[in-house]
Amino acid sequence: MNIDISKLSAKELFELAHQKELEEQRQAELHERMTRLRQQQEDLVAEFKAQLTKLDKEIKHLQQQRDRLVEAHDLDLAKLEGELESTDRQLTSPPAATKPAQSPPAPETAPAQGGDKPESANPGDPDTLFEQIRELMRGREYISETLLKEKLRGKGNTGVNLGKALEQLVKDRRLIRKSGGSYVLGKK
Repeated sequence: MNIDISKLSAKELFELAHQKELEEQRQAELHERMTRLRQQQEDLVAEFKAQLTKLDKEIKHLQQQRDRLVEAHDLDLAKLEGELESTDRQLTSPPAATKPAQSPPAPETAPAQGGDKPESANPGDPDTLFEQIRELMRGREYISETLLKEKLRGKGNTGVNLGKALEQLVKDRRLIRKSGGSYVLGKK
């Protein structure tokens, strides 16, 4: 709307100037309101991020605390189960064990003659070890490395061979190492 100012009276010019001033004042107020709203938005987002970061830290701390508690529980439980198994074996084993002591030397002579096949009866053998792990994990989704090694040592597996055999099972994908030092059974 173009208005020819030269044709307007003083009163009309005054009204036009007043309207323009009101419009500019309204625009300034809207601009100021927009600035305040944007600042409130920035403050709200910053507060949200700060609270979220704080909660994430608390969750991480609680998760670590939970993992430590579960690991300690698994270790204590493994020790108790080992003692129970040992006591149970003592209760059920016959007092004189002379014949079983003579049986192991016979398989020891076989590896020198036959090679790798008799080693499958060895508790450190990956197949035997895998069967022991499957038995231990029956009813479990996962097992911590500490608990697994503790239980396997209770079954006669040695430390050096045990580590190598576990690594082989992981390579063969029969056992999967998860974060936090736990294992789950593989697909095989």
